[in-house]
Amino acid sequence: MVNKDEERKRNFFEMEKEMREFFTMTTDTLEGLEDEEEKKQFLESIEDELKQFKKDEGMMVDVLGLTLSKVETEADRIGVIIKTLSQRKKILTNRSDRIKDFFFSSIQHFGKTKLEGEVYIARIKHNASVVISDEDEIPEKYKTKVLDIKISKKLISDDLKLKKEIPGAKFTFEDSVTIKAR
Repeated sequence: MVNKDEERKRNFFEMEKEMREFFTMTTDTLEGLEDEEEKKQFLESIEDELKQFKKDEGMMVDVLGLTLSKVETEADRIGVIIKTLSQRKKILTNRSDRIKDFFFSSIQHFGKTKLEGEVYIARIKHNASVVISDEDEIPEKYKTKVLDIKISKKLISDDLKLKKEIPGAKFTFEDSVTIKAR
């Protein structure tokens, strides 16, 4: 015989699976729709399914909290992987640079411009690059004027909080959900 806690856990995980599938399908569908009217119609069409999840709001909050926790954990894990891969890339790039330096030194040591092996050829390549020593001396025909404007949202926010009117700027407000473990 199954006790109530085991039944609740089973229901919890079944609901989590249903919600995960539902939200994955919903997200995938919404991302595929470009027209705002189509998105609105789609959201209206799934309203009944959302009402079904509302039957047990407490469990739904727990399921969403667990799902969010899993997604955030996965995102954190991916962040660590990215950091590790970036460090690994830096190590390999440094190793590659040292090998190229060794080739360069070896070719110079033998007084040649190229060394040939069975599979690879190492050669010194002469690359030209432009060095600007004094920008003011460069003729105007080689210059391009660039206008770079940066708007400080922090300063605008500070002034809007002081009830100042700023043409072309205003606060927008939107609701968001915060889910935290107890």
